[in-house]
Amino acid sequence: MGYEIIPYSSDLFAPVVNLMRFLWGADYQANASYFQWKHVDNPYIEYPLGVVALSQNDVVGFRGYFATKWLMGSHKDPVVILHPGDTCVHPNHRMKGLSQAMGQKAVEEYQAKYKIFFNLSSSPNSFPGYVKLGFFPLAPKIPLLIFKKHKSLKDFVPPGVKNHVKSSKIFGLIKPFVGQKKESATIPKNIMTGEYGHIEVADCPKPREMANVIAHRTQGSDKIRLLQDEDFFRWRYNNKKNGYYFYYCRTDNTITGYLVIGVSREDVGRGNILDYAESDGTAIENILEFLISAEHFRAIQMESYGLSDDLKETLKRLGLKQKHSSRKDGKSYPSEVPLLIRPIKENLSENDWYIHGVDIRNIDHWEIKPISSDGW
Repeated sequence: MGYEIIPYSSDLFAPVVNLMRFLWGADYQANASYFQWKHVDNPYIEYPLGVVALSQNDVVGFRGYFATKWLMGSHKDPVVILHPGDTCVHPNHRMKGLSQAMGQKAVEEYQAKYKIFFNLSSSPNSFPGYVKLGFFPLAPKIPLLIFKKHKSLKDFVPPGVKNHVKSSKIFGLIKPFVGQKKESATIPKNIMTGEYGHIEVADCPKPREMANVIAHRTQGSDKIRLLQDEDFFRWRYNNKKNGYYFYYCRTDNTITGYLVIGVSREDVGRGNILDYAESDGTAIENILEFLISAEHFRAIQMESYGLSDDLKETLKRLGLKQKHSSRKDGKSYPSEVPLLIRPIKENLSENDWYIHGVDIRNIDHWEIKPISSDGW
């Protein structure tokens, strides 16, 4: 093809970041910071994982692999899973098979050390290429939306300050509990941080408390689930390309549950539920009721995959609505490109789809939250 396909190395940092302007935008410093967080500072790998396409020693293609660590049921040893993404080819070199070539090179490079490729953020354009590379559709991505207003915000303010609440629709009027407004292009301006009774709204994670909720919730779980310890929470939410809000529920001064909302630059009016956990069986519902009543967003979105039966019932009670699942012609909407999975092996056999005896093609064997994806 006239191209050289090689593993990424640190001396290619600048030309790769320069190439990524065709995918991430023109701001080199912002792209460099994002690449540093996502691929260099990732705590689960020794060095950035990616494949580069060269043409006469110029970088003309890149395919990155975002690493996360997962617990495989009751098995003690966690597994690092690689998420392919950030695929970019220079406009002058497209339609030449470089994406496929880089994907195949990644299989060759990583099969000795890693077991699973897992893509949670493919697009309609990239989906056919993943199918050609042997990826299996694990589950559809169907957005679930909540529009319904529930309890009055007054119900979440302690009785002693109810007289200060003039409106349940204008969050900024609750003076005694209002913190500082976070100035960011990615955050809706009406959201205020602070404590509201047993609910706290914050703009930063609480790694120790969140990891403690996870530890109590996941004991005895037999699912394949994301490892979320203190180190994970300290690193994961340093992604500056997106905005995050953290909702905590307290009981007797102890955080018993949390919910993380992500906000994109493209649609700051919609909150995306990315991460959540509870240790008491009620915290998530309490947070959601508060969130809806506070009217921070015109809509709250949650992906349909990986939900427990209890959470499905909670969402249904709170006014969940499902987007259209298909068009009349039977084709999927762009938002429904499925989750894709593949063992990292050149010549696949049936046994390769089993990790520690678990069939990774069965969605019922997984507990998946959107924060697992490289897309957030």
